[in-house]
Amino acid sequence: MSEIEQEQNAGTGLAVQSGRDTTFNQGITVDQVCMLLDSMSANMKLGVALMDDRFKEFKLEVMKRLDDEAALQREAFKDPDFLYVLAKAQHQYARTDDTVRHKNLLDLIVLRSKQNESGRLALTLNDAVDKASVLTRNEFAELSMCFLIRNTQFKTQSIQELSTHLNRCLVPLLDDISVEHSSYTYLESHSCASIDITSLEFRNALLHSYGGLFSKGFDNDWVTTHFAGASDGDRIQLLIPCLNDSSKVQLAALSRHLFLEKGALTSVNPDNLNSLYTAFEGTFWTEAEIIENLSPLVPDIARAFELWNTTALKNLILTSVGTALGYTNVAQFGFDADLSIWIK
Repeated sequence: MSEIEQEQNAGTGLAVQSGRDTTFNQGITVDQVCMLLDSMSANMKLGVALMDDRFKEFKLEVMKRLDDEAALQREAFKDPDFLYVLAKAQHQYARTDDTVRHKNLLDLIVLRSKQNESGRLALTLNDAVDKASVLTRNEFAELSMCFLIRNTQFKTQSIQELSTHLNRCLVPLLDDISVEHSSYTYLESHSCASIDITSLEFRNALLHSYGGLFSKGFDNDWVTTHFAGASDGDRIQLLIPCLNDSSKVQLAALSRHLFLEKGALTSVNPDNLNSLYTAFEGTFWTEAEIIENLSPLVPDIARAFELWNTTALKNLILTSVGTALGYTNVAQFGFDADLSIWIK
C-alpha cells in the first residue's frame, strides 16, 4: 500500500481533511441568535408579569395587617430602615411561590414594625428577612424544633398539658424535618446555627425542662432520711404527691432551676437543694418509659425522638437570626411569647 503525500494551504481560512464524511459546526447563526433572544424575551415578559402579581399580593397582605392595629404598627412607616427592609421583603416574596417563605416574610415584617429602636432585636429581624428567602421548609422546621426543645419551657403542670403543647407546636413540624445532613450544614453556612461537637439527646432535653412530670417518686423512707432536719413548712414547700404514683412523693418543681428558686425561700441550704434534685433525677423515666407513657397522648412522640437523636438536631445551636426564624415559623401554630425574651 503506497503512502500518498497531501499538502494543503488554507491561507487565512480553515482547512479540514477527512477520510470519511465530516460534519463541521462553526456555531449558531445570526438567525438562531435572534430566535433565542426572542424566546428569552417572551419568557422574561411572563416572569415580569408573575413578579408583578406577587408584588401586588404582598401589598395586599401588608394592607390586611395594617387593618389590624395589634399586628403591623403604622408608625414604622416613618422609619427609613423599616421601609428599606419592607422593600427587600417584597422583592424576596416575589422571587418564590413557596407559601412557607411568604408567611414567614410577612410575619417577620410585622415583628420588625414593632421595634421602635434600632437595637439588636431590630437588626436581627433585618437579617432574618434576608435569610428567610434562602431557606426551604426543611430548614424552617428544624430551626423551630430546635428552638422549642432547647430554648423554651411551656408553662404546664401535667403530662396532659405538656402533650397538648407538643401536639400543637411540635408535631406539625415533623413532616418537614430532613434526615439529610446537608440541611444542617446549609443552616450553618447561612449563619442560622452551628453544629456543636457535643449533643443533647431528646430525653435529656425533655427532662431538663419537664423532669418533674416524668418521676417515679420517692417512698416515705427516703423522705424520712433526706428531710430529717427540715421543718414541716419546708417539706410542704418542697414536696408534693407523685404525679405518676399517688403512693409516693416527689419534689415540687419541673426543673432544677425552678426547684432551686423555690428552695431559696426555705431554710434548706443550696448544696442540699442541689443534692436533693440530683437524687430526684434518679427517679426519672427512661426513654422507653417516656415514649410508652406519652404515646397515647402524643402518637408521634417516638418519631420526634428518632428525628432528633438521629440527625444533627441534637447538635444544633441557634444563632440570634436562627432563633428569630425558628420563633417566627412556630408562631403559626399558636406559640405565644415575646421574642425579646431570647434576643435582648
